[in-house]
Amino acid sequence: MVVTLQVIGYKNSGKTTVITAFIRELTRRHISVSVIKHSSHEIELDVAGTDTAQFTAAGAASTVLKTASTLYYQQPTTVQLTAADIMTGLPQKSAVVLIEGFKTDPFPKLALLKKPTDRQRLARYQPIVETASLFSPELLFQNESFGVSTITQWFIHEFLPKELTHDRFSHPF
Repeated sequence: MVVTLQVIGYKNSGKTTVITAFIRELTRRHISVSVIKHSSHEIELDVAGTDTAQFTAAGAASTVLKTASTLYYQQPTTVQLTAADIMTGLPQKSAVVLIEGFKTDPFPKLALLKKPTDRQRLARYQPIVETASLFSPELLFQNESFGVSTITQWFIHEFLPKELTHDRFSHPF
């Protein structure tokens, strides 16, 4: 069974910082992890004039580029995909999938607060299993996590199933 956690919050709330800390701790424990990220703005992976850009411009349904160390996959789409849709197409199965964004998807969520209004605004995106902040402990209720280290402790020791972390390296916290 794949363990999935969405990390949600508004711009600059620390989502990438927290996910990066989770990835580092999981890989230190030799637990495989994949990440799916939602972006609200368009980006271009292809550079004009490259072979892959020409394939995409010509109408390829998808383009896969394999370098010596990386596999790149690009698929133009006008369909709204969920994180669950994307998970089914991941080429490598991992023990943990972390999702940045995709607020409306149904996976357990860590909500990161930056402003006092964030708690109420994020409350509609359930299920929220933990609320935390990198910015101000005053935003939090008792027993909610403040700071990257405490949030990572919660993730490893409270969120992840014990059988996934049992007998894996001792934690540095």
